[in-house]
Amino acid sequence: TMSLLGAAPTITVASTLLLVMGNSSAAFHVPSPVKIKKVSGKYTGKGMSYFMFGGEMARTLGPLVITGAVSLWGLEGTWKLIPFGLVASLILYFKLRKIKISSDLKRVHKKPQYWSSAKKLIPFFLILIGITFFRSIMKSGLTAFLPTFFYSEKGETLWFANSALAVFQLAGAAGTLLSGTISDRIGRKTALLIISMVTPFLMALFVSSSGVWSFVFLLLLGVFVFAPGPVLMALVQDVSKELPVFMNSIYMTISFGTSAVSVVFAGVLGDWVGLEQTYLISAVIAIGAVPCVLLLKTKRE
Repeated sequence: TMSLLGAAPTITVASTLLLVMGNSSAAFHVPSPVKIKKVSGKYTGKGMSYFMFGGEMARTLGPLVITGAVSLWGLEGTWKLIPFGLVASLILYFKLRKIKISSDLKRVHKKPQYWSSAKKLIPFFLILIGITFFRSIMKSGLTAFLPTFFYSEKGETLWFANSALAVFQLAGAAGTLLSGTISDRIGRKTALLIISMVTPFLMALFVSSSGVWSFVFLLLLGVFVFAPGPVLMALVQDVSKELPVFMNSIYMTISFGTSAVSVVFAGVLGDWVGLEQTYLISAVIAIGAVPCVLLLKTKRE
């Protein structure tokens, strides 16, 4: 009891910091895609690809940077990285501050109708919930437990296991860079349909392979697992003629919420039947995204 009481202040501070960081992340992620649409012209998918490519590269390089910082200065010395974050925030502020994303309703003195606008898109968002949920179990399982899978179940070295995660994230960055641009040419629905059909097949090949071949299939899998991100964000902006920031906030809630639920589900399933079986089950579940994509109604079929 005394140890818990002593830890309480530390836990409270950590929880407060996480809350602040979470709000900061949300404050950036919700309006940013709308700004990207403003500067992308008719190439919304391409703009979203560049936006998410930067995010995926940060996910790839971030662990390397913080690992190096901890090695040099220790965990307590990682505060020395704060100036880099502040500089990045200032650059973003001066680059983005003049891009207006306020609703056109303000210019005609019309009150925003949040509920009525969202109500019209309920079927669309239900389809998005289906697509993201069916796929997120596979994505969450890979991003969270990939090193454990290689090290504990495949018997690979720790170096191999960590390298696999870096390869997967890099491939994901490439996938985000390509998919949005391609969707501008062939249509959002067609791009999502191809991705949804190919990904489960690649997952099965990855699980059944070993050695160098597992890296090859993991590389392809990374491209297709992360590819829907820019396409879905562009799709939300395509249909959100009124209140685009609010509509994007709904999509972000769906995305973050399904990811949180899926990673818990993948972890429980991994302990129950093993990660290899979990990955195979997630591949089968991911097929459920295909009929959801077919239900989409877009301008370019």
